[in-house]
Amino acid sequence: MQVEMTRKALQENGIQVKILTPMTKQVGDIVHFFGTFNYYWHTALFCQVEGIPYVTSPIYLEPRSGWKLTAYRLWLKLKRRYPNQESKLLKSSRLLFTLSASEEEKIRRLFGIRPERFRRVPNGVEERFAQANPKLFRERYGIREPFVLHVGFVEPRKNQLGLIRALKGLGIKMVFIGKATNAKYLQRCQSEAGDQAVFLGEIPHESELLPSAYAAAKVFCLPSFSEVLSIAALEAATAGTRLVLSTPWQPQEHFGKFAFYVNPHSIAEIRQMVLKAWETPNDVDEQRRYFLKHYSWQKVAELLIAGYQEVTSTSQNFKEVIN
Repeated sequence: MQVEMTRKALQENGIQVKILTPMTKQVGDIVHFFGTFNYYWHTALFCQVEGIPYVTSPIYLEPRSGWKLTAYRLWLKLKRRYPNQESKLLKSSRLLFTLSASEEEKIRRLFGIRPERFRRVPNGVEERFAQANPKLFRERYGIREPFVLHVGFVEPRKNQLGLIRALKGLGIKMVFIGKATNAKYLQRCQSEAGDQAVFLGEIPHESELLPSAYAAAKVFCLPSFSEVLSIAALEAATAGTRLVLSTPWQPQEHFGKFAFYVNPHSIAEIRQMVLKAWETPNDVDEQRRYFLKHYSWQKVAELLIAGYQEVTSTSQNFKEVIN
């Protein structure tokens, strides 16, 4: 979604964009990698040989918690070249576009990259999320009562089970939207939630049902163990929905006073903050204005173009970007 919306925003600002495929015969003035997949390194080597600059949006996630996270951090400290190609890609990129201060700090610390190589570019959100009508969602799914909404892949990292356990027995309806990437986890969630929750599966992002779902929800809760910058949370915020977000990915940088914050490992804290958000009125208009102003895809495009121009400052005919 980040790639597709970025491509659209750049094109609307007059930048030619092509998506790199095995059939691509020519690259443009600059190559933009999204993520740090090892197989990108072959393209990066080609760019180095041809003298084509490249930049990277790392979208960097660590293991979620516990001994795996501790072991991972220790391994990277002892051997910063692991995973070798991932490390090389980050270190050789002209600029790194990070989504948050938290992501930048992790990359700087774990890979030893100088601070001047970073530029902060958040995810964006479409204006249509501020104009949604809750009636469409309610009529389509027959959900009339107030509910707590969770949008995201159904998998342990997103912690749907923690939300279910936090609200179990309170009589608050829960609605989960998102594709299940872990069938056993989905079954556990459904079993524990019973009739208190509905699992709607994936709703296409372009569907007007998705903005309508945010507008219909009384609270949006994302108690995930790790994120970088959740597009779903930005969409919910732009729709004016009350927010409950987890602290590990430090969402306070972007959501500030517009959200309540929880430790995803604490069932009691999730329950407490959801109930607090449930009872606390918010200034919907102020919230919508803030996120439309600071997190539009137009704003994202402007920041990226400034970075591209910085990297290609020796070229007077900057016209094409390859993703």
